Amino acid sequence: MQTMVASIGMIRKLTDDGALWLVHKPQNKSYYTLVVGERLEGESGRTSLEREINWALKLESNRDYIISSVARLNYDTEFAKQGEQEVTLFSIEFYIVELYGKLWPTTLETNIACRWVTTEELLEGTLADGAIFDSTVRTLLNRAGVLVGC
Repeated sequence: MQTMVASIGMIRKLTDDGALWLVHKPQNKSYYTLVVGERLEGESGRTSLEREINWALKLESNRDYIISSVARLNYDTEFAKQGEQEVTLFSIEFYIVELYGKLWPTTLETNIACRWVTTEELLEGTLADGAIFDSTVRTLLNRAGVLVGC
């Protein structure tokens, strides 16, 4: 059985219509996803997430964002990823990431791989324009129930 130990960054923006969540389209992928930091040897969950946010979104910790001091939820589950036969054991930490400062809006506006989406789009797996959201992360969100009531 494969194992994936990772942290997922829940980067939100509150609006009058509810929460919007930041997703990005990784290079060479056909779908959007939340920022997922697979833990490397010797890394903490927060460190792996910080590494991925810095790389994928071109944001800087303590200038553009802050990660919650502890995971909001630790969740373990197992399932076969879409298109695969083998079951993977997932050990996931969900963190809230708050954006702040003056530079992040410009950084994200110029990053064409980033966009804001609704809770419904994440949970359903299809974005408003028909783009696809990561099926593995969608399954984790739905199973863990982390967006219920958002």
